[in-house]
Amino acid sequence: MYTAGMRFKVLLSLGIITICAAHPLVAWESQAATPTLPPPTPVSAQEQTKQLNILYSQVNQLRRKHHLPQLKVNRSLANGARAYSQKMVRVHFFSHTEPGGGTLERRVVRSGYVPKGWIWAAGENLVWMGSQAQPGQHAFQMWLKSPHHLENMLIREWVHMGAGWVPGNPWGNLGSTWTIWFGERFR
Repeated sequence: MYTAGMRFKVLLSLGIITICAAHPLVAWESQAATPTLPPPTPVSAQEQTKQLNILYSQVNQLRRKHHLPQLKVNRSLANGARAYSQKMVRVHFFSHTEPGGGTLERRVVRSGYVPKGWIWAAGENLVWMGSQAQPGQHAFQMWLKSPHHLENMLIREWVHMGAGWVPGNPWGNLGSTWTIWFGERFR
């Protein structure tokens, strides 16, 4: 639920870089001040894994339905995606661009996904929600309803995916914040 005082804008970006392409993405960015709230309730490692597996399964079922190759889970992408979800909640922002100007390109390189000298591409989907009930399924359903997020999940060239989520959202302690990265890389 959006509160008074929050200003949202839709950001659509298509960035093509020599060695990296970030495909069409949508994000909502808030300019509102954030009150200090208690931290969200922690989630067990078992529940984290369960919800991630639900999301990965849903993405691959969708790709199978569209006769696309299945994606392999990549640990570097997953760790980077989780770190980005944590940062959005901790720093109170929600955008594909970090407050200091950090980009998906920088985040993916920092994650260790890309060996030096390789050619690669990556995409990112973000979502935050107020409910913690079945967050993996809910995140997938939110992306499914967005043409740009759906397009990102259906890019034929993707080989890998990695997702990460944390309890809480950028403006409070309810719900969860999700990031999923898609990638391909080759020499």
